[in-house]
Amino acid sequence: MEEHSGHRQRLLEKIGKGILYEHEYLEAVLFNAQPRKNTNDIAHRLLAKFGSVEEVFRAPVEKLVEVKGVGRNIALYLHCMNRLSNMLPDIQKDNYPETYEHKAFLSYVKAKYSAYDTERLDIYCLDSNLTVYRLISFTDSEVGKVSLSGESIAEMLTEASPSGIVLAHNHPKGTATPSEADDTTTRKLQMLCALHNVLLCDHYIYAPDGVYSYRQSGRLHRLFQPDNKGERL
Repeated sequence: MEEHSGHRQRLLEKIGKGILYEHEYLEAVLFNAQPRKNTNDIAHRLLAKFGSVEEVFRAPVEKLVEVKGVGRNIALYLHCMNRLSNMLPDIQKDNYPETYEHKAFLSYVKAKYSAYDTERLDIYCLDSNLTVYRLISFTDSEVGKVSLSGESIAEMLTEASPSGIVLAHNHPKGTATPSEADDTTTRKLQMLCALHNVLLCDHYIYAPDGVYSYRQSGRLHRLFQPDNKGERL
């Protein structure tokens, strides 16, 4: 019990501090349905069978109970959660471009990030056809500050297994010109992408004065000239 309690507390603290993966959100939701047992394995098995959290909640009770560890009480709990969510007002989905293409992403970044008055950083995962299949947001408990650690990037690349990624974030105040910290983040991300055989397609920065593209400006290439390759993570 102490081991499970400690893990649950760490996961709950993680919700407000950084990235939470799909299975972790589901794991946290299941805390109430399974108060005394580990829900991590159940979350993984549910996602393996149904493919996504959305499909888990849509699944009928008789299909849910086929998953090892999911009794009728958990199945009914998930079914109830789905019914409740359907009663809430519709929330507009994030209509990101289906595939990575510079002009489409440029327009998308302008439209989306102009609505935010605090800093946010998102990573768009692409498959081998450059189709966007997942959006992962990195946040920070300190309002207006977003940062990426090497550990969180490596964890994301391993868990999501993208063929390519697009990074986008905003400067709510000031200009879209990259800062030294932006260059460091981009270099760190590129180096880790290379280790995982993942293509860093671009890094977009939105600000009230426009959108900056690392690739289109040539900055993405310049960061990895010989003088820059010795940068430590």
